[in-house]
Amino acid sequence: MGRAAEDTLAEDAAFWGIDPALLSQPQEDALWPDHIPALEAFLAVQTQWATVVYPMGQTLHQGLRYEGVEAGLRMAGIEVTPALWGQIRLIEAGAKEALNEV
Repeated sequence: MGRAAEDTLAEDAAFWGIDPALLSQPQEDALWPDHIPALEAFLAVQTQWATVVYPMGQTLHQGLRYEGVEAGLRMAGIEVTPALWGQIRLIEAGAKEALNEV
């Protein structure tokens, strides 16, 4: 990181009240660069959930509607490889679990 970037980082940290030392430490829970395309693809179609709403108002997220996902990814110009699709499915599984927590 260059000196100008370090200065900007320090200024931003001071503005938000963050200790700049925290920003220079590696984050174990950060997103790996190899996974960014899968996250971007998932975010492009994140509204394509199949849901069921129960009488008491609880919503169950069943999973993504794959026909909507396919169309959304195609229209976004995202080429889906088997590896990318596998990563999207993993994100879907985690999101589904989090969304369905009671």
